[in-house]
Amino acid sequence: MNLASVLIIDDEADNFDVIETILNNQDYQLHYAASGKDAIAYLDTFQPDLILLDVMMPVMDGIEVCKSIKALPKWQAVPIIMVTALNSKEDLARCLNAGANDFISKPLNSLEFRARVASMLRIKEQHDRLERANALIHAQLEASLEGIIAVDEQGRLVAYNQKMCEICDVKNITTTTQTQELPLLQIASFPPEIAQILEETYDEPEQVTHGEIVLNELTYEYFSSSVTSPNGQFWGFVWRFRDITDRKNYEINLQESKEVAESALRVKSDFLAMMSHEIRTPINGVIGMTELLATTSLDQEQNKFVQSIQTSGEILLTVINDILDFSKLESQKLLFENLPIDLHGMIADTCALLSQQAESKGIELKYQVDAKLPAYILGDPIRLRQILLNLANNAVKFTHTGAVQLSVSPSLSPQVELEEELTLLFEVQDSGIGLSPEQIQKLFQPFTQASIATARQYGGTGLGLAICQKLVQMMGGHIWAESYLGKGSTFSFTLPVSATNERPHAMPPYEKRSMLRKAQPPSIELATQLPLNILVAEDNLINQEMVLAMLSKMGYAPTIVNDGLEAIDALKNHAFDIVFLDVQMPRLNGLETATYIVKEWSKLSTSPSRPTLIAMTASAMQGDREMCLDAGMDDYISKPVSFDTLQRIIERWGNSSTEIEIQSSTDEMLTDFDSNALREIEKVSLTLPKRMVNLFLNEECPVLLTKLHQAVLDQDASQIEYVAHTLKGSSRMIGAKAFAEILFKLEVAGRNQQLEGCDRLVLEIDQSYPLVVAYLEDYLDKNS
Repeated sequence: MNLASVLIIDDEADNFDVIETILNNQDYQLHYAASGKDAIAYLDTFQPDLILLDVMMPVMDGIEVCKSIKALPKWQAVPIIMVTALNSKEDLARCLNAGANDFISKPLNSLEFRARVASMLRIKEQHDRLERANALIHAQLEASLEGIIAVDEQGRLVAYNQKMCEICDVKNITTTTQTQELPLLQIASFPPEIAQILEETYDEPEQVTHGEIVLNELTYEYFSSSVTSPNGQFWGFVWRFRDITDRKNYEINLQESKEVAESALRVKSDFLAMMSHEIRTPINGVIGMTELLATTSLDQEQNKFVQSIQTSGEILLTVINDILDFSKLESQKLLFENLPIDLHGMIADTCALLSQQAESKGIELKYQVDAKLPAYILGDPIRLRQILLNLANNAVKFTHTGAVQLSVSPSLSPQVELEEELTLLFEVQDSGIGLSPEQIQKLFQPFTQASIATARQYGGTGLGLAICQKLVQMMGGHIWAESYLGKGSTFSFTLPVSATNERPHAMPPYEKRSMLRKAQPPSIELATQLPLNILVAEDNLINQEMVLAMLSKMGYAPTIVNDGLEAIDALKNHAFDIVFLDVQMPRLNGLETATYIVKEWSKLSTSPSRPTLIAMTASAMQGDREMCLDAGMDDYISKPVSFDTLQRIIERWGNSSTEIEIQSSTDEMLTDFDSNALREIEKVSLTLPKRMVNLFLNEECPVLLTKLHQAVLDQDASQIEYVAHTLKGSSRMIGAKAFAEILFKLEVAGRNQQLEGCDRLVLEIDQSYPLVVAYLEDYLDKNS
């Protein structure tokens, strides 16, 4: 421990002895100088922490010595106590004006003297600690890679570091400069951009400001924070400026790369859509015409030829669908449903679809569903059926003798309760040609088959298993295969599902036609049952002929036009009940035509209602249905169009009690939704709206709507108010105005304890929610 050094300056040695006696037990290191000249000469030797200076000395009195010591920068901080026998106020004022920190009158009082010495040494120790702290802070400022500015409450610059000097091209502050000597903020030589930021911060001192600024082609990110005393008194500001030029350049390059990648994806998607249209259009004619031909009187040989043509066309159509499915999966644009599924019915239907094919080969096709499994599960029925059909079709195709079996069982626990999560194990076993270990390694790779010989003998694209794998993975499952060459294979996959007691609706028929079916002629009485005026806008002559023939078989005499402009002219002159619009047509395509008809119907006709608009497209890409409906279409069918599909569409819309009321979908959208809401959020972050929409659809709404239903059932007013208020805020934020308005009414009802009409309001919510989902999913689709 270093002892405090005390320098005593007095021309009389006896006085030193007196002071030494008073301070002898205080652990001080005492030094003596007989004159001011000697004291100044030995300052560096003695290194005093305190100076006791006699006033009355020959040659150089204490006043002059004090001034001389205080004039030396190194010793300005050392406290000086004047020891004097002078008592007049003028003499004491002279001491203090000379720079003395205190004075003691002679004769000395021991207690007072020791107390004053100890007080001054404490002050000196605190000063030394403060200087060390300031030195450390200064070192930190200079070591920082950020530019830093500190300003006091009056706008005076306290400090700024070397990095800030480099940013602003200003001179550095020397360590000897006093705060009061620094220029005011308003007259500092900072660039105008920085000076404006500093000045504007004073308008709202409690706020933390943050932004970006460009200086000399470099981008800086800045932050401000206020400095306050422990009791909350405002002391000033500190700003930090960080060079983010490299980060901004990286973000720009990343955005450019993203745009290039997105552009490439759009080109790919457009190319696939175009190829789909160009290929499916003639295929539509081939398959459609063979269907028409199959309804006529044919002998056995002719019927065989027709079935061969039809089979070849459908094989080609399967190849096209595989490529399109793989493209959608690769771009992660495929959406999955969560609907009730009849598990036993799903397996039975899969076997039924392949039964004729298996029977023709003389192999047994059977299935087994574990009795412990629930009758109904939640999942995507279309995609599950696609996986099962693909695996089962492969098993039948590669099996020549023996059997193929489909089975499903619980993968983990055999005990399954309703509404409980469980994992199902699906297995497709065959006694077919089998696979070698090398061939198994190639499975599930796109455009890859087990061998060239297999591809030649059995055909196919090599995409089926790759599609199955991606579908299973996207649904949270796992797929694998076990096989022995010449002994058969077992393809297995697991899927996490939920059991439910909700019965599924009737599933739509599988789009792939059975290649061995016999065509059934459509009902000629349909036109008698549903007399309709039908307009068809189609530019392809083969498709015109096919649709005309199909509708004629049903008893209709449709009007055929070549494009959208001709369709609009026809609507001006004649009344139609249903209008079929091909999506891709010259001059005015189907989407543009539908939008025009919806918006301008009052100008096209005096009828208070417009006809039903049905889109026909050979594209069949992800989002086509939504795109058609957004354009104003009422329904959508994909080419090739079959008798069954066309008849179902006519029955569905021909049975409607009235035609579509005139109502602009754009106006309705403007009424129910605020499209600017999500755009405003995009200004904060381009990815934020997508995250918010996903949270709203997948996490918040399912939970809160369930709570809301239960609260209404329980007549719990406070819970109704709370849930409705929470969901209302989120709905308004994403722009669902009409949905939020219903929730507001529920919130008010809960707050006022008036629950009589809550059941009706909840019903309105249930009816409005699908529109909100469609609106938000459309936003995600357009901004993916």
